[in-house]
Amino acid sequence: MRRMRILEILGRSISKRPWAYITTIVVITIVMGYFSQYFEQSTEENAFTPDDEVSRANTLVNEEFGSSIGRISILIKADTNVLDPGSILAQIDISEGIFSSEAERALFYPPDGTSPVLSPASVLVQSLFYVKTMEVAPQLIAGMSSNMSCLEEEKLMNAFISKGFSLTHDEMRTVIQGGEILMVIDCFTMPVVMTFDPYDPSDISYLMGSAPMARSLEFILSKDFDPGPGSSEKGLISISLRDDLEPSEKLRAEKEIDAIVGDIEVDGISFITIGDELLSERISEASGRSMGILFLLALVMVIVVLVFVFRDAFEIAINVIALFMAVIWVFGAGGMLGFDNNPSLTTVPVLVIALGIDYGIHLTLRYREEVRKGKKVREAVSAAEASVGFAILLATVTTLVGFLSSVTASSPGIRVFGILNAVGILSAFVIMMTFVPAARVLRDRRKERLGRPLVKERGSGNGIWGWAGDRARRLGIDAPHLVKPEGSISLIRVLSSGSYLAMRPYLVLPVVLLMTGVGIYGGIQLEAQFDFRDFLPSDLEITSAVRSVVDDFDFSSEEAYILIEGDVSDPAVLYALVAVKERAVQGKDVVSAQQFGSVLELGRSLSDPSSPSYDPDFSETWHLNLDRDFDSVLDDDITRGNVSAVYDLMLDTYPDRASRLIIKEEEGYNGMVMRIPVNSRGGSRSEQVRDQVIFAAGPLKELEGGPLKSVTPTGAPLVQQAVLESIAGGQIRSVGVTFIVSLIILTLIFLITRRSLFLGMMTLLPLVMVIAWTTGGMHYFGIPLNVVTVTISAITVGLGIDYGIHITQRFLEDIDRISDPVCALSAAVSHTGSALFGSMMTTVIGFAILSFAIIPPLAQFGQVTAISVLFAFLASVFVLPTLLILWLRGNHIYRRKFKGEEIAKFGKECLDPGSFEK
Repeated sequence: MRRMRILEILGRSISKRPWAYITTIVVITIVMGYFSQYFEQSTEENAFTPDDEVSRANTLVNEEFGSSIGRISILIKADTNVLDPGSILAQIDISEGIFSSEAERALFYPPDGTSPVLSPASVLVQSLFYVKTMEVAPQLIAGMSSNMSCLEEEKLMNAFISKGFSLTHDEMRTVIQGGEILMVIDCFTMPVVMTFDPYDPSDISYLMGSAPMARSLEFILSKDFDPGPGSSEKGLISISLRDDLEPSEKLRAEKEIDAIVGDIEVDGISFITIGDELLSERISEASGRSMGILFLLALVMVIVVLVFVFRDAFEIAINVIALFMAVIWVFGAGGMLGFDNNPSLTTVPVLVIALGIDYGIHLTLRYREEVRKGKKVREAVSAAEASVGFAILLATVTTLVGFLSSVTASSPGIRVFGILNAVGILSAFVIMMTFVPAARVLRDRRKERLGRPLVKERGSGNGIWGWAGDRARRLGIDAPHLVKPEGSISLIRVLSSGSYLAMRPYLVLPVVLLMTGVGIYGGIQLEAQFDFRDFLPSDLEITSAVRSVVDDFDFSSEEAYILIEGDVSDPAVLYALVAVKERAVQGKDVVSAQQFGSVLELGRSLSDPSSPSYDPDFSETWHLNLDRDFDSVLDDDITRGNVSAVYDLMLDTYPDRASRLIIKEEEGYNGMVMRIPVNSRGGSRSEQVRDQVIFAAGPLKELEGGPLKSVTPTGAPLVQQAVLESIAGGQIRSVGVTFIVSLIILTLIFLITRRSLFLGMMTLLPLVMVIAWTTGGMHYFGIPLNVVTVTISAITVGLGIDYGIHITQRFLEDIDRISDPVCALSAAVSHTGSALFGSMMTTVIGFAILSFAIIPPLAQFGQVTAISVLFAFLASVFVLPTLLILWLRGNHIYRRKFKGEEIAKFGKECLDPGSFEK
């Protein structure tokens, strides 16, 4: 046939000009290696961000209004109580060290005048100072003459509150240890003396009811915080960083702060610095050491399996070199196409290696089989390329089309994942079909010239496969091409049982259907999820600290946004903001103790005399336009002019703060954002956060079509949920498209070559079973479906199709040469099954070793890959033969070729495992 002819010509060309093919592949590899340097590592979170409304809105907020402020956290752990005076003084020491170090340049100073370092110590000092102010200020007012300007209680209180937020570190120690602080007030001739008693944790219960800022202790102390005795086992120091820092600058600041923390020693108290860059560096260092050992062990184990399969150092070397070349081609293509190498793409080389080694084993073993039939090197190469090469080509084409279907996905990460997988599979096909046989030709031609045997002899003396030859002679069958397959007798016996079971579909099908049903049930229970804690190594101190922050605190540095576009100066929008907050605080994952970000909250803060950011001039404008009766409730008769007057003053006086909340263009105020503090628990509750924010945005949504053009809930937790849903949905679509396209291709090919409409379906049915078994296995083994393991469907499809096509194609070849169908099936399964076994073992062992990785998702990926590959092998060797026999019995061509009664009983002698030893 023409398809055989083309591949046979390729084989002959390789035999004639092996150096040309080797040189070409090496040159391409060098070029790809050069471009691979541009395939740079990236940890950007937007790699998988889909092109949807939520993601676009999040990007717009970050670009137009500014992103969330970066933070470093210091976890405080105590054997007894982090609120003891010794711990509080140590926290003050840490704060002083930060402000006097190089890290101070990286701090973000809030426009409201508060400190960039928030700690239990700073909150307690401010609260104690506030309570003392409430005692001292009224006495001062009562004791002074009426002609002093600072007798106005509002101005005096504002002076005291401002002082409370600007105490020096020595003054903070005085507040805790007890003593006097002198406070200079402009209109007083003598400093005001404030005397403090030594702090005791039992004071906290009173502070919680007397000082409004003391309420913030609830989210920087762990959930076991008890205000009564003033006790908590854990606390947090939160440090705000500028959002314009480069990663290297941020890492430098985090290391500086970590060094300061390391110098603080308090009995029974430990401090652990947590920063994004510091965390990434330490995880990378630990995982790098771990992965270096694991990959070396995996490589050794794979080579051991290849030694068992090939028993030839040269064959092992050229196949391993070919695999490395294929991976280089993938990285080179990534560099040429301008892709970023994000961590999720580490699964791409997995598929390249798994399919590449499969291609290599099949070609090598088929070449040896042809040599044992007495063929010369040139003829054996051509025959191997034409026969098993066609099966490899079919598997490559069907898998390529499936992965390339990902280019229509909304997520850039999925598109890149699909494209690079396609490049990798094509690279493995090209290299294994050209470089490997070309290298083999050079070696074996030399053997021919020296008169050495090309391969070790196997089977009977005449080269005929012993048990098949006996069967052929008894039945009078012409089977000159049968030779004994590679592998031990025990392996051949096990593989032959697939053909034995094929004669008993009443045993196979119920078991398979039951397993598939159980797998489908388990797969249905499997839900896509993302929990940041799942990605943290369990044996690092910093990752344990991160888990503690997520699990033990209500503190959050996360923000959800509500992007509002349209005429935001309409009073209805301001009224709606009130209702939005009322709804938001009802959410379980909304951190109501932290400050919301909106023009309404900013305005109230600037007009509240008890606020550290109080501005009398702004307060006058606020109350004149929005709250004339001073009841802290918006007036009912606000006009657009009133709102614009407040917004104008806000932007003119506090541009840094207001520009993070509202936008003014030539036509007026047409956009604003509301920032809602949330805690998604490391991403595990991102779906719930999304639902709560959508619910909160309801009053604003009602204004769409009126003053507002659009209202879009967004923010990192919502984008994260969109990414997870996009990845899961994209993989499901990819699997579906792959299956449908593969079915169409195989149906057309088999319809043309075998005049069979259903052979393609029979070949692909095991793939459906394997997917069900794999997803069910993930559920029953407790392996989550996350952003890493979700890519296992790609490997399942790639290997499932590949294994099935190899068995079917070899069966079709053998049935043309062997007139006993079951004997032909036995030969096909034993020959091809041996190659599949070698491929399966290298992949399973290699990735099973990854289950010992310290990064949990990578360990889970190794486990589920091993399970998937094992299932694909079992389905191809033990289930597909049954489907092929059923197809054979229903095919009208073979019904005419073989009598019905013969088909019903053929092959018992051929299937006798003991006959392998004849």
